[in-house]
Order: sequence, then structure tokens, then C-alpha cells
Amino acid sequence: QQEIAREAGTAYEPARREREIDRLIGIYGSRSLDSWQQRGLRDERLIFVVGMPRSGTTLTEQLLASHRDVHGAGERPELAVARHAFERLATAESGRVLPRVPPPLVRMIADSYVDALRR
Repeated sequence: QQEIAREAGTAYEPARREREIDRLIGIYGSRSLDSWQQRGLRDERLIFVVGMPRSGTTLTEQLLASHRDVHGAGERPELAVARHAFERLATAESGRVLPRVPPPLVRMIADSYVDALRR
């Protein structure tokens, strides 16, 4: 990490990185996700292939997309936009993770993501 930061011209700060990881765990940890599960969009048209880099996710997408009823969309920039919006809603100004994101806002983010995919 320090080598990457040095090459990028920035200083690597382990404590800052640890706080960021703790915040992400608070937002996306199983307890948080379980509480938000029923608040988003239920759309059987969406298939998310999730995995670590070099783990076969592209191959999995290609296999799914070989079916006539499936379109492989690749890594979509709209997902990063949705993630950023969700993280901003889930985090207070102080950086503390909120216990709950209002369901209508979660639904709005989900709807905007699906609308972007349709376009």
C-alpha cells in the first residue's frame, strides 16, 4: 500500500485506511445489509456477478450472456454512482454510519440505476 501511495504522489496513512475499512464494514456488513434487504428494488431481470479480481467474474458474465435472454453489461459506471450515493446517505457528517437509510431513498437509488441500465 505504501509503495502504491508513494508512486501516486500521496502519503499512505494506515490509521485513515483502517477508519475507511471500518466505515465500509458498517455500511455493507451483514447486519446492515440484512436490515436493508427488503427496502430496495426487486427486479428479477438483474443479475450481479460479484467476485475478487481475476476470480472468473468476466468468464461467468460471458457464460450467462451466451443465453439468448441475457445481456452482459460489463462493469457499469452507474453502479459506482449508485454506491457513492448510498454511502453518502448511510454516513453522517461526522463519518459515523447511520443505523438506517430511509427506504424511499434506497428505492430511488435502485430505480435510477435500473433506468440508467435501460438507456
